[in-house]
Amino acid sequence: MNGRILIVDPLATNRIVLRTKLAAAFYDVAQAASGAEALALLATRSGPELVICADWLADMPEHDLIRRLRDRPGLGDLPAIVIQSADDSAARMTALRAGADEVMARPIDSLLLMARLRSLLRARRCDSEPPLREDARKALGLAEDSPAFARPGRVALVPAGAEPDLSTLCRGLQIILPGPVALCAPDTVLRPRAEPPDVYVIAETPTAPGKGLSLLSDLRARPSSREAGMLFLAAPQQRQAAAAALDLGACDAMIGPVEVAELALRLERLIARQNASRRLRATVQHGVRAALTDPLTGVFNRRYALPKLERMIDTAARRDAPCAVMLADLDHFKRINDRFGHGAGDAVLVEVARRLSAELRPADLLARHGGEEFLIALPDTGRGEALRIARRLCNAIAGAPFALPGKAGSVGVTISIGVAIGGRGTASTPLLDSADRALYGAKADGRNQALIGTASAA
Repeated sequence: MNGRILIVDPLATNRIVLRTKLAAAFYDVAQAASGAEALALLATRSGPELVICADWLADMPEHDLIRRLRDRPGLGDLPAIVIQSADDSAARMTALRAGADEVMARPIDSLLLMARLRSLLRARRCDSEPPLREDARKALGLAEDSPAFARPGRVALVPAGAEPDLSTLCRGLQIILPGPVALCAPDTVLRPRAEPPDVYVIAETPTAPGKGLSLLSDLRARPSSREAGMLFLAAPQQRQAAAAALDLGACDAMIGPVEVAELALRLERLIARQNASRRLRATVQHGVRAALTDPLTGVFNRRYALPKLERMIDTAARRDAPCAVMLADLDHFKRINDRFGHGAGDAVLVEVARRLSAELRPADLLARHGGEEFLIALPDTGRGEALRIARRLCNAIAGAPFALPGKAGSVGVTISIGVAIGGRGTASTPLLDSADRALYGAKADGRNQALIGTASAA
């Protein structure tokens, strides 16, 4: 089945006709004769993915049903289409303000209805993917809220050709919308921009249909605009083009004549959706960073570092180049914790990570291996250079005292480093073992120094 759809209509004839159309397109269809019946079906575990509601119900206005949907947990993003008995601009605005995604008048244009169903279901399923859900924060252990994105959206009005004239629409939108609205030529929006629009309004050319669809496809294919909202404007005789636009990736479509107030309302919702999408993407990016980095020091963690080390060693082996691996451990770190407290110890670890990172190249790997131990990997680095770098790292740590939080003053810190060099035929585990033995040797020989493993190859 393509999806589960609930038809809410008090007239059985209307339900049967619409159900037949939807079943022919392989949708799983449920029916309700009233708002109360619809709300009961929506509460079930296998509830619908989309609601098509008549503009007249026996027990409640259709906009009241839509509002109740929007207020219910888990149903706030359920797509809803209202079917009007006759085209009524005021009633359409009332339904849209209540939260309806689309309002269509009878007789229903089957081509446009099916395209709208596909578009709405596709958008909801994309937003409902587990990695993008807002509740994925908690599953990832991210208790803090994601940063909010509520900025006014930037809107570009783009006529596909020399016509239609969108200047009146542009002036009207500039009065209503809080963000900037600009009238742009097609070649302008296709050029790379520092701050691309959040939403593109693409108006199909009445005398040369197809240019708007081509522009829509082009914008959807470009990295700078593929995540933007797209609203397609079509003339009354271009219903097929509007349906095609929805299938090509337009988020919304309007068929003229276009009223400024309705266009502004649809744009406000598109902008809100764009802001929500940014927030969800930020949640995912934050979750990835949290999964790969040490939350205290900000450097990579062991989970990321060990597979990365394997890839670095494999690359070095293919190129027949050396790769240096180091294990660095703070000397007498327990004394710092015992004397000044764990807060001071944390501050020292953060500063150690900062100083080590400042001495390394962008291609080098720095990770917290565990506790007060750090893993360092340097590609294209042989025995002599690795030992020089390791000694430089020791000097960077010991060269200046570490400031402690509060009134604890400062403390001197040193670090010991074990080095191993990998070449053709080596693997990460033997290299780490060799670096670990060298580290213990550096500790036993007095600390605050770097030693190279005797088992490693130059």
